[in-house]
Amino acid sequence: MPKQFLIGFLTLLILLLCQATAALDPTKRFDQYVIDTWSIEQGLPQITVSAILQDRDHYLWVATQAGLARFDGVQFRTYSADNTPAIRGNFIQDLLLDRQGQLWIATYKGLTRKSGETFFAVDIANAEKSAQININALSEGQSGEIWVAANEGIYVVKEHKLHLVQSTDQPNHDILTFENKVYVGTVGKLWLYEGSSLNEIELPDYYQQATINESIYYQDKIWLGTNKGLLILDPKTQKIVEFKTQSKLFHYPVDALGADSEGNLWVGTISGFYRIHGMQVTDFTTEKQNQDFKQVQAIFEDHEGNLWLGSYTDGIARVWSGRTLRFSADAGLQDPLVWSVAPSLSGDAVWVGTNRGLALLQDGKFSTWATPNQLPHPTVYTLLPENNQLWIGTRKGLTRLVNGEINTPAHNEIFSSLQINSIFRDQQKQLWVGTSDGLYQYSEQEVTKIPTNSQQNILVRPVTQLRDGRIWVGTQKGLFEVSNERLSPIGLENGLNDTLDVTAILELYNGDIIIATLSQGLFIKHNGLWHQLTERDGLPVNESFTLVKDQNEVLWVSGFKGLYQVPIEQLIEYLEKRRTSFSAYMLLSESGGIIGSQKSFCCNGAGNAKGFFKEGLLWYPSRDGVVLLDTRQIQLNPIPPQLKIERFFFDGTWHSISQDRVQLQQDQRDIAIDFTALSFRDPKSVQFQYRLIGYQDGWKMLDSKSQRRVNYTNLPPGNYTFAVKASNNAGVWNSEPAEFQFSIKPYYYESLWFYIVCIIIAGMLVSLWHKLRLRALKEKKIELEEKIKQHTAQLEVSNQKLQEAVSALKEASHTDQLSGLRNRRYLNSQLPSDLSHFEREFERLKTTGPMIFMLADIDHFKQINDQYGHNAGDNIIKVFSDEIRKNIREGDYAVRWGGEEFLVVFRPMPSAKSCELVERIRHAIECQSFAIDEKTSIKVTCSIGFSAYPFFEQEAHALTWEQTVELADHALYFVKQNGRNGWACFQPTEKTQVNSTIISQIKENLGQLVANEQIQIKTSIPS
Repeated sequence: MPKQFLIGFLTLLILLLCQATAALDPTKRFDQYVIDTWSIEQGLPQITVSAILQDRDHYLWVATQAGLARFDGVQFRTYSADNTPAIRGNFIQDLLLDRQGQLWIATYKGLTRKSGETFFAVDIANAEKSAQININALSEGQSGEIWVAANEGIYVVKEHKLHLVQSTDQPNHDILTFENKVYVGTVGKLWLYEGSSLNEIELPDYYQQATINESIYYQDKIWLGTNKGLLILDPKTQKIVEFKTQSKLFHYPVDALGADSEGNLWVGTISGFYRIHGMQVTDFTTEKQNQDFKQVQAIFEDHEGNLWLGSYTDGIARVWSGRTLRFSADAGLQDPLVWSVAPSLSGDAVWVGTNRGLALLQDGKFSTWATPNQLPHPTVYTLLPENNQLWIGTRKGLTRLVNGEINTPAHNEIFSSLQINSIFRDQQKQLWVGTSDGLYQYSEQEVTKIPTNSQQNILVRPVTQLRDGRIWVGTQKGLFEVSNERLSPIGLENGLNDTLDVTAILELYNGDIIIATLSQGLFIKHNGLWHQLTERDGLPVNESFTLVKDQNEVLWVSGFKGLYQVPIEQLIEYLEKRRTSFSAYMLLSESGGIIGSQKSFCCNGAGNAKGFFKEGLLWYPSRDGVVLLDTRQIQLNPIPPQLKIERFFFDGTWHSISQDRVQLQQDQRDIAIDFTALSFRDPKSVQFQYRLIGYQDGWKMLDSKSQRRVNYTNLPPGNYTFAVKASNNAGVWNSEPAEFQFSIKPYYYESLWFYIVCIIIAGMLVSLWHKLRLRALKEKKIELEEKIKQHTAQLEVSNQKLQEAVSALKEASHTDQLSGLRNRRYLNSQLPSDLSHFEREFERLKTTGPMIFMLADIDHFKQINDQYGHNAGDNIIKVFSDEIRKNIREGDYAVRWGGEEFLVVFRPMPSAKSCELVERIRHAIECQSFAIDEKTSIKVTCSIGFSAYPFFEQEAHALTWEQTVELADHALYFVKQNGRNGWACFQPTEKTQVNSTIISQIKENLGQLVANEQIQIKTSIPS
């Protein structure tokens, strides 16, 4: 079986164009590698694996005792005699991939060939079709012929049939072709078949009864694995010698041989697993050391440099170098729970603070320097190495190591109940101690606690000094600075807050500052502002403990969820919006569930001494010892996964994809497509994007990476292209997607011609409907026009009646019901517009004369009411109103002012005419007989006062019209005081003061105004 290892490996190298991969590091011990296993719980058909290889599509093929399994890193698919008749037996004993990419399968009942997606049984020439042989091993010759080692003899495949080359008296367990020679291993001898002759190569005496069951070409030699130990054949001399070693491998049964691309020869035995490099055993792991995977009997290296092992009892395992070296209990560490690490100032050693004491790691081994009972508390939580001494912070107190002895410092009682999270020496040689109860300044003479501005107690974690000398402190309540012997919060005004649990502080070369937090991501001070970065921006996790910068300006961030790296330059460009994302890659995670991460215990603690970088190496504490990463050796997987669309489901059956386009019938609308991506470094981190062009052109992420299947239901007819692409565990995507095309036939009612016919018919129906509709609309239009005419006529009549009613209503609202004259409402609505017009004309012409406001009052009206009754009074008011109407001009209007008082507003007239007009009205009233009833009539007189508007010709707005009416009322009062039945009017003189006080002066001192010639009275009353 293993002799095909070299051939398969070389073939893969050619196919990959010699693309470099990260193979197993030959300097690492096997127990430092990362091992993942798969067995029947994950779908492997059976636990015993006899052979493993990889085909050109990068599938792994696993030979078991219950059939052949194809593995894509996530799912196993089993081919056996039950579902693949060409495989005649389920005990698969060897596998071979030839130069044409065909897979050959050796079973205990015969040989099977897989070409493309089809399996073919290989019959024995010149024998019954049902004849069987028990095949143990396969090998491909120099000319491409397939050689077979079977219990019944040596065979070669020609024209797809097995031809017997040589029958042997012993079962043949192994076969290897080299140059033009064929080596066949059996019991007690090695056959050499060359040309047409078969010769025996003698084994050393001790191996005369040994069974050769494995062989491989390695370092110009052919290595033979037997049940009594390891032999080496020189193909030039055809001499066999023992592999001399002081290890347990000497004279120990060998079950498997395999070589990798780093020049290692791997040897599997029942007692353990060996590595040979440079003809020396360089590593050995026993079955006890590796309880999860034992009895290796198959070895293979894939295209990514992973080493695959097949076990007799435990299925398969993938082995790769991993990214770490771990130093724990096996290196002498008394307690694997480590809280702090710090570089020793002398040599390459590392101080290690554990859960139970202090240790020094040097040359891969731990030595104890302080036991739990020597310390204030067993747990060493932080460290500060200095010349000639090592400061030690524990969970309950502070101490130090001086010249190899624990030396209790002064003032230790102050710290005896405090957890020491950080110890820091600044540029001024001042020692700072961060504790669970705040920050302290320490010297041999005194210890000073640095208070906060609010005097609150805060837990301090990291303490550091910036290049400008400032001391910054991370706490559970934000970021602080030591200023004026106090802790003052900083950053609150430009992006930070007092809820941050700050775990680390790092100043960059350009003055920017990064702080880590326990659960809120990173904060970066850039251009004076703090910017928060979280998982939403692209960080793998928000939790972080330490910040370390390496020589390449890469930021390493550790926390209890693991460790990730991100280029600092990318972070700055992201903040400046010069890029939309940054490459943050998770290298280690506790769960192993974060994409791309290696499952590994890392990292512990927050504060100082929780990780450091030195000479390209990163050191971290963990709950399983000290973790070391060589940043110079970390290589992310550069190989994109090989894509494969495997099969197509429709019509209730899965179908292989063997044609360019699959044609589906009308009723085959529900489909499923299986696909995969072959990347074995970390299959759980493979991500997929897919789309169905013609239905859903945009790329979608596959929700479940392990399902690797998409389903579509009730697809419409059409032509479709399914495309899928994938990325490996390092986020490297395929340059081109894998594609698969299919079509779905339409029903007749979904076809183009059907739609065309429907459109034509629909067009004809629409045209007919349109014509009928136009006819109906025309008839309807005529009908509507007639109705409109009728309704219009009715509406005109209704509008005319409404206008008449409105006019009547308006007239009624403006008319006094008893007298028939206008009322005050009319006056208030009409007079303002009349006055506005008059004032404009008066200002323009000055020749039209004033308006006259006249008040007339029926003399002795109360006596008439008392003597003759109210009906008589009403009759008198009616007749009085009629007389006024008769004696005023058109355009003048009379208003019943109230009771027996009437106001007449005369439009502009010359002043001389006003007296004549007023006298005419008085005279008409005096001459009129007023009927009390049908038999009785009486005479009635009236008193009249009137005034011109404007009162002052030179100042039209000195008095309002209301004040003008008031002047007329005073004139009326003057008439009543002087005998009634007359009229009077007050007029200004040249001596009259032009202002509104004239009204009050007339009321209070009329006689004096007349005597002073300030008022002139015109009246019909004799003097």
